[in-house]
Amino acid sequence: MRGPYLALLAAAALIITGCSTAPGRTGDGTAAAGTTSTAETQTPPAALEWGQPGDGKGERGQPLQITPLGVYYHKGHETLGKPNNEVFTAVAVKVAASGSADHLPPPATGFGFTLLSDDGESVNPASGASPPWVGRVNEPNAKQDIRAGRYQKYVITFDAPSRGGALVYTSPDGQAVEWPIPERSGGQGLRRVLTALDDLGVTH
Repeated sequence: MRGPYLALLAAAALIITGCSTAPGRTGDGTAAAGTTSTAETQTPPAALEWGQPGDGKGERGQPLQITPLGVYYHKGHETLGKPNNEVFTAVAVKVAASGSADHLPPPATGFGFTLLSDDGESVNPASGASPPWVGRVNEPNAKQDIRAGRYQKYVITFDAPSRGGALVYTSPDGQAVEWPIPERSGGQGLRRVLTALDDLGVTH
């Protein structure tokens, strides 16, 4: 009798504890008291003013300080490259390695820089057409670290649907920071873009 009796007790325990219920959920599928969903615990992007330094992390998780310096808009060139969307948006940024050496995540990782337009469309530097200054400006290179205590100035180019929007930097841990992009060209760090256009004979 001992075997059947123990089997009945085990079945009763399964019914009482609700073994099919996921951790942190009640039997009816709602969140159990004292638990939160992943969406509820995600931190919204930190909103900064244009030109204000923001904190992020590199591909290996080391701290980086990111500062937008300037923005330049260009309609492109018939033979040297026109945007698939609306306008090429070149954003100059300063990226400093405040801890150990690290580099910006490549766009293919889904992290790093994106441009979020005012209508909610998001583009990264790898999507769309190439601008006339491609290969002539300093762009992030995953094979080249920023040394600890040093910085690099880069030009990040987007094939954007419109002027303005927001520059967003997302770290590999999912934390994000964003800056509103001015709708008029201006600022620093864009000399190489303008020099490239002059060398190519393209109006700017």
